[in-house]
Amino acid sequence: MIKKICFILSVFLASGLFSANTIADEASADSATVGGNSANIVYVDMVPGRVGEVGLANNSVVSDEAAGNIVSRQGNSYHLLVSVNGGYFNSYYSGSGDVYPDNCPRIYSTVITNNELINGGGNTQLPTIGFTQDGEAIMDQVSFVPLVYVNGEESFSTWGVNSFFTDPSAIMHFTDEMTLTVPLTSESKMAVVTNGVVTEVCEGRSINLSAGMDVLAFNPSAYKAPPSVGDKITFGTRRTPGRSEDQDTWNRVVNAVSVGPMLVNNGVNVSRDNPTFTETNQQPDTVTLKAFIGVMKDGRLILGTVTASNYTLAEYLVGIGAQGAMSLDGGASTMLYTPANGYIRSAGRKLANVISIIDKYASVQEAASAAEKITLMINGEEYASEAEPYIENGVTMVPLRVISEALDADVGYNAETKTVEIAKDGTDVSLVIGSGTAEINGESVSLQSSAVISGGRTMVPLRFAAEALGADVDWDGTSKTVYVNG
Repeated sequence: MIKKICFILSVFLASGLFSANTIADEASADSATVGGNSANIVYVDMVPGRVGEVGLANNSVVSDEAAGNIVSRQGNSYHLLVSVNGGYFNSYYSGSGDVYPDNCPRIYSTVITNNELINGGGNTQLPTIGFTQDGEAIMDQVSFVPLVYVNGEESFSTWGVNSFFTDPSAIMHFTDEMTLTVPLTSESKMAVVTNGVVTEVCEGRSINLSAGMDVLAFNPSAYKAPPSVGDKITFGTRRTPGRSEDQDTWNRVVNAVSVGPMLVNNGVNVSRDNPTFTETNQQPDTVTLKAFIGVMKDGRLILGTVTASNYTLAEYLVGIGAQGAMSLDGGASTMLYTPANGYIRSAGRKLANVISIIDKYASVQEAASAAEKITLMINGEEYASEAEPYIENGVTMVPLRVISEALDADVGYNAETKTVEIAKDGTDVSLVIGSGTAEINGESVSLQSSAVISGGRTMVPLRFAAEALGADVDWDGTSKTVYVNG
């Protein structure tokens, strides 16, 4: 086992509701024997600040490239912990592979990135790994129905996103992640949506999407007519998990990919219960090279590669305490990487998508260490904190404890609703983690930056919180000093 590199993420609020420290390690690689063969395994602690992301080849759903290129882009943006190959795609195209839909490396799997459904979707519940913004991984059989809102009202659903259907009743949605020509025919109707507004409604034609463009395509017998020019369009997703008690968590999932077959569900081997997976190499007793991903009962993530049958692998995972697990793409697509170990398993072909676990908190801390220190002066005295203040999108973020201790305010936290409550001298301030709005004495106000849980610490926008409580805030850019008086 590689030597673990540990750092402490303290979880605290001044109210005392959270006082325990959480120890979060870098990804740790190990090996095991599954069905007589050696398996490569990586464990990752999922804590606030960490999230799984689905990286696309060339930022497209119809492209492929060397796995290292995708991994490098994800590592350039944030502190990378581990990467594994993702969902299924057409790897058997011929020539340049630039003809959609049949002769290109199109992704088959349902994919959600940044809270938006960008590929697949439909009523069928499929094995899915999802990640919330606050460090949680969850797995279940889930359906993702693409929704279209016209002028703020839910109007209709589509058959899929960036998915092509010849059925005459189909309605399709194409986004700017579709980088090849879409061959719509004149028998269909289409609505071109540019930056959220319908700019054209016309007969179908072959179309190339540019940045900020969506196209809604209505085949001849579609039950719904296209919206009108000038209508405002937004998109959403109805998420339905097999376990209804997890609905709230799935509503908070920001990145997800559906692959499968499902190996473990609710701690039980379900590898023989995957009726939608009919390929020979997906059958429970077929021995193949594959990658897999799972969620342990203690919340850790497990990722790995092995040559084994789905049934044997599922039995092993149940035995070591997996709550949920599923197969990823396999064969020549199989890949596993950590920065400490390099390519534990290298892909034998270009890939269309990669799942990476990143640590945004570590990235912020690394950036803060590389930059000049921000000095925080409160009522004439320099304030020292375990967590350094940082600037994000022009907003100074500080630990919540700064507000409570330095400004003598009362602080509370509702873990169920993820709501921060701050009170001082008759002023009540309420912030929901991740929300772009807050309330001051019941009145809604907009935030430049939302409160976040980063590395186990609740970080809040300093100027907003301080000024809401009657303090004055000034910034000296030359010395990188924030002055708070109040």
